[in-house]
Amino acid sequence: MEGVDLSRPHDQLFRTAFAHPDQARTLLRSRVLRDPRYRALALRLDWSRLERVDEGVADAADRPHTADLLFRIPCGSRAVFLHAVLEHKSGNDRLTAWQMLRYGVRLIDRLHQQLGSPPDLPLVIPLVVHHGEETWTAPLDVRDLFAVPEDLTPEERDALRSLLPSWTYLLDDLSREADARIEDARDDLVARIAIEALVHLRGLDAEALPRELLRLRSLLTAVLDAPRGRLLLGMVFSYLATTAKVDTQTVHAVVRKTLPRRTVKLMLNPLEKYVQDKVDAATTKSEARGLRKGKAEGRSRGQLELLRALLQKRFGPLPDHIEERLARAKPAELKSLALRVLDATSLAELFD
Repeated sequence: MEGVDLSRPHDQLFRTAFAHPDQARTLLRSRVLRDPRYRALALRLDWSRLERVDEGVADAADRPHTADLLFRIPCGSRAVFLHAVLEHKSGNDRLTAWQMLRYGVRLIDRLHQQLGSPPDLPLVIPLVVHHGEETWTAPLDVRDLFAVPEDLTPEERDALRSLLPSWTYLLDDLSREADARIEDARDDLVARIAIEALVHLRGLDAEALPRELLRLRSLLTAVLDAPRGRLLLGMVFSYLATTAKVDTQTVHAVVRKTLPRRTVKLMLNPLEKYVQDKVDAATTKSEARGLRKGKAEGRSRGQLELLRALLQKRFGPLPDHIEERLARAKPAELKSLALRVLDATSLAELFD
């Protein structure tokens, strides 16, 4: 599962599905066209020439778990940059407009330098794609975040507001418009399944999991023959496994029981391949050490390296006290931790 971070399933699914211009076009064009204020502009943009221009532009110090994508699209004699950010918090983040302004300023500065610092600044349109459980109600304009005195007259408030920085972002609220987006993506299986997964396949319990998979059975089978469809299937299973309210073994069993064998094989490959690769790598290292220091010590070291790799992939860099705990652990404890690592929601839960 190269390049897949199991601790950030929302981000990974979003990037897997929409990093390619074909699927991004479906998502972005649909959003802009559905807003009456921007419909004329949407029709003016040359969507056939949409192209990806960056691997990622978010500031890691600001929000390390952001999934963002940057595209360029012709607009008349100029180009417009569309900056799409996925937001999957369950609640509204009131300061999103401020965060988008900060991203935008740094992005414009970098693009301006890359373009040779011309007298005009590049056009950047920010878009937040939200798929949390609640309808988005946070302000779309950064000016609405400032604490303007309430005892001012309307004229005074308008005058003060006119002096504040303005940065407005487009919002694609999938929690409210999921059905419309799915309908817009009916001719693009990859985009449609990704939207279905982000909205309907997260946090499923034992009752909802088979029901939703049965509902999407035909789509999950048909996507096998779509460009990049097989890659998406692997990400859908990883998304199910890491967000479900049941253990990974249950997700495995339901997927195998509900979907056709060919689909199941491709869906299960990424997670199982990732774990198997780690096992093989750890085994190779342990065997080499076993020749020098004994087979028992080699197996123990292999267990430790495998568990450490799984923990880092699941939860990120390990704190010192966890490293010390692992160094002292006996083989039986290492095995117990490895069996529970994919089901734990935090390091504290796992080690407590």
